[in-house]
Amino acid sequence: MKSKRYDEVLRRAPYGRSACFRAARRHVARAAVWLMKLSCILYAGAVQADCTWANGQSTHNYSFNIPAITVPRDAAVGTVIYTPPYQTAIPSSGVYANCSGNTPVVRKVTGGAQTSANPYTFATNVPGIGMRFFDTDGQNFFRYYGAGAMEYGNGGWGFNGMKFGVQVVVTGQTAGGTIDGTLFATMSLGSLTIANLRTTTAAVTASACNATATSTVTLPDIGSAALPTVGSTAGSTPVVITLTGCPQGMTQIQYQLDPPDGAINAAMGTFAVSHDSTAQGIGLSVTDSTQAPVSLGAPHVVSAYSPQTGGTYPINLAIRYYRTGTVTPGTVNGSLIYTMFYQ
Repeated sequence: MKSKRYDEVLRRAPYGRSACFRAARRHVARAAVWLMKLSCILYAGAVQADCTWANGQSTHNYSFNIPAITVPRDAAVGTVIYTPPYQTAIPSSGVYANCSGNTPVVRKVTGGAQTSANPYTFATNVPGIGMRFFDTDGQNFFRYYGAGAMEYGNGGWGFNGMKFGVQVVVTGQTAGGTIDGTLFATMSLGSLTIANLRTTTAAVTASACNATATSTVTLPDIGSAALPTVGSTAGSTPVVITLTGCPQGMTQIQYQLDPPDGAINAAMGTFAVSHDSTAQGIGLSVTDSTQAPVSLGAPHVVSAYSPQTGGTYPINLAIRYYRTGTVTPGTVNGSLIYTMFYQ
């Protein structure tokens, strides 16, 4: 009979925590009172911390068009290579949902691995290319998606002119490919999906010049008299790195020279001969076309490159003998490795 009366009291009691407490205190043993209180609290809280649509609103989908993109092959990580126009949230004003309790607002990204948290960046299917999803006031405020629940609240919710946006960014060196659109972002308010942010597919091309260089440079035969003192040089011979088909739109082109047998003075462009050389007291030196030393192990800007026109650009250098000590006649062999950077 007590169990029956207990059920009847629960059915008649109004929704809320106090009704559950009254029923528990009247009809269950003292030891069970706290269990009943806890279950009522949890049940009431779970129902309250959620949202319902207002003013006929529902989930809205936003699609951002990404055109074909050309990316400098060695662009710095974090470089923003394309930002489509922002899209104003729907509705731009007014209340779109009503929430009770501390309802979480969750902004997440699905379909790719996170590559950075400052700001949140996620990998696309194209190596070296990522995306950032965000909402913004269109000026100085940007809130990037990926942190999950970033705020809580209740009451009426509205966008107040908020805009959604996407950035395509460099996450590493890329060889190009096609962004397949599987990376997307979602904004949810409790159990309501407020917005889905997606992009179109897009071709990505890694831009670079065609680089060729004189493979073998033959220096003239000289006598020891041509190098009278340590530090003297002789036998300067031109060598050219030729860049063709350089695309427009890159920020800059750089080249770097590295001696596999080691530098003597990297800042002055002097380096050691290879181990199969028989001459002693001799090194080599690299200069530009004006005979100014070209430092080793450091990038140099190809200043002639024009982002507006692209085209063909020669890098004119020269190699010469450099005396390092007492000279013993013999053969002199050496090598330099050149590396191109496109940004």
